[in-house]
Amino acid sequence: MKRTQTMTSRNALLGIACGLMLFSAQSPATAQLPPADQDWRSRVEGLEKQNQELLEMLGEMRNLLKQAGITPDKGSGATVEPPIKRDDVKQIVNDYLNSGTVTREPKVESGVTTEDGRPLVPAPDGTWIVQQEEKKDKTLKERISDALTVNMKGGGKLQIYGFPRGDIYFGSGKFFPSLEVPFFALPEDPRFTTGPVGSTFFPSVPGVPGVPVHDDDSTFTGNARLTRIGLLHTGNKAKWLWDADLEGRIEMDFYNTLDNPIASRALPRIRHGYGKATWGGFSILVGQYWDIISPLYPTINDDLLMWNAGNTGDRRPQVRFNWDIDCGYDRHVILTTGITATDAVDRSDFGGDGFFDGEDTGAPGFQGRLAVKTPSWCDGKSSEVGVWGLVSGDATNVPIGLSRRSHFTSWIVGADWDVPLLPKVALRGEAWYGSNLDDYRGGIDQGINGVLGREIDAWGGWTELVVKPRDWYQLAAGVTVDDPRNGDVLGSAFGRTQNVVYYLGNRFPVGGGLTFAFDFEFWRTDFLGFDHGDAQRIKFWLMQVF
Repeated sequence: MKRTQTMTSRNALLGIACGLMLFSAQSPATAQLPPADQDWRSRVEGLEKQNQELLEMLGEMRNLLKQAGITPDKGSGATVEPPIKRDDVKQIVNDYLNSGTVTREPKVESGVTTEDGRPLVPAPDGTWIVQQEEKKDKTLKERISDALTVNMKGGGKLQIYGFPRGDIYFGSGKFFPSLEVPFFALPEDPRFTTGPVGSTFFPSVPGVPGVPVHDDDSTFTGNARLTRIGLLHTGNKAKWLWDADLEGRIEMDFYNTLDNPIASRALPRIRHGYGKATWGGFSILVGQYWDIISPLYPTINDDLLMWNAGNTGDRRPQVRFNWDIDCGYDRHVILTTGITATDAVDRSDFGGDGFFDGEDTGAPGFQGRLAVKTPSWCDGKSSEVGVWGLVSGDATNVPIGLSRRSHFTSWIVGADWDVPLLPKVALRGEAWYGSNLDDYRGGIDQGINGVLGREIDAWGGWTELVVKPRDWYQLAAGVTVDDPRNGDVLGSAFGRTQNVVYYLGNRFPVGGGLTFAFDFEFWRTDFLGFDHGDAQRIKFWLMQVF
């Protein structure tokens, strides 16, 4: 059936083209009329001109259909809107051609008018018709778009997007909490033990009594947790809010490992859920979205984005204000501020009163970023550099540790850069310094030292060189580091003092939305009181974007 529809569409297009060519071929013979009949000659010349315009318009329509993803040899492709039949497309095109409300430029100036002075133009069948007044009717592209759009109950357009994805992992050693969710490599020290499985279905560390970790004890696993589905709603305006452009997004995957680490029974996890209103370069977002700080992330380790190994920032509920100031010549100043929820990650309760320490402060976190975006020396590519920071708090309600303090501060300052060096080479990365950062994925998952009763300071960051020599291949080579202050982890039974990762990431976008990848990571983690741990993590994945 699909082949028959394709042949029918081809025959229809060929029929139109042949008819126009035959019609045009008759014009030279007709032009040999006696010179005295100047009126008829001018009519024929006008008809030839209109035939040429029709041929050009037919080519334009083919281009528009191709842009819309609809051709005789190719369907609607990866469009997220419901496909329409080719016969429906033909009907849309015919309706467009037969519309009497569209004036095609340039107008034919024949000099022939009706008795009441209205201009006449030659029609394809050789007759004369009244030239229609120019009206702003929908273009062919707009008509096809209307046919493809999902009309929502409240108006606007709904886009469905996402990808199925499968990941395969191999590790040369043990990671905590697992090979799929690596925070750091475990010590290769016979004094260090793990197990049994804890309440989160991950191993208890250090284990009591536990089992010693063996050197180069390899692991293997796989999952489809990163399979993603999303809904994006756009197209509405808020009439009573100064005609704000509205946007809403719900996005989820299945990476809920803490509640269910069983790969074959993956549970949904919300990634984004927000509403957004935009007025030109200013917007307000309310809901769950990325942190304002640390806007970039490394190419590799899509599972945890190198959290607790050098990359900070996560997703959390927030109220976000963004100003994108156009300074002309493709130069922009971008200012983003917002108030954010705390305890989005660590959910600590050092006071033991049953309430999360971040919520106990009675105040939100505050984040901000200032960035400059300018054209680079590589044509068509922009450079962006930003600085950012945050401040929030924890309250235990009872004094803890040697300091007997009950209030603690989280803060960070940092910078990010994404700079093209050559047309196919870019340098990306971030650097930061801060304190009490376990809720923001810093300090190797250490925020407050419960023995000393004080915050743990740390510095870190990551950088990578991205090279794309071919459209179907990209290579990223980089390093990440997270380095807490050694003195701040004294007294901890499992103090981590440095986490360093070197990596290579290979991406193969082979077309049609299909991408596969092969990544290599070398991890080394230093500990206070135990020998270091190191392990290689090799990963292969494939996804089909729709």
